[in-house]
Amino acid sequence: MSLIFIEIKNWADFQEREDRPNYVWFKFANGYFSDRKLRTISFRARISFIYLLCERSKSSKPFAEVNVEYAAFELHLSQADFVKDIEDLELLGVISRLDAGSLPVNSGKMSTDYRLDKRRKEKNRKEKKSGEKKSRRGRKTIEAIQELKPLESLFVEKQIGEKTQKAWLEAYPDAAWIVSECRKAAAWESSDPKNHRPRFGAFIANWLARGWDSRKQPKPAAKLLTTTEELREAGLL
Repeated sequence: MSLIFIEIKNWADFQEREDRPNYVWFKFANGYFSDRKLRTISFRARISFIYLLCERSKSSKPFAEVNVEYAAFELHLSQADFVKDIEDLELLGVISRLDAGSLPVNSGKMSTDYRLDKRRKEKNRKEKKSGEKKSRRGRKTIEAIQELKPLESLFVEKQIGEKTQKAWLEAYPDAAWIVSECRKAAAWESSDPKNHRPRFGAFIANWLARGWDSRKQPKPAAKLLTTTEELREAGLL
């Protein structure tokens, strides 16, 4: 991080409430752009000065901590242009540098490092979040497959793999019901040689699809009526 420390000269002219640091506002005169002193610098430098005022207003210290790379990104400038503005403002006498050494310059090109780093971090965050979701989904699927354990011998005999089992569980999220239906289908097939199905996996898939919508759902438990009002509404009083 390329930090520089900037003191705003005559900061009290912009913020009269020094007793309350880190204020969310500062005083800004409407004649700013017609100020004769500021006319000697570029319009871009005047915008950069407003940015420095905002950063100083955010600070609880008697100076502003400015990240050159981030500032250039926010102002849509190259780092070299922002550095030039800092130098012009310092020569004008409206700011002063508190740190020693030259300002960092990025060969005059548009500051994209911060933008790329920000995008990279956002991409990593999304990938991590997506990975966590997949991991949770995978754990749930594994747990659900364990509930199909009673059908293990049947699946081995009929060559029904884990991929197919996962697909069934995703389509029909009721492992107990799948176990029951597979047992019924296997019993029906073995009851008569004419019922033999060479493609047992496809046969079971069709069986489950037909039975899913018509399966019996457990009835909700009856509500216990306890208050006089509830008994009256039920017609029992």
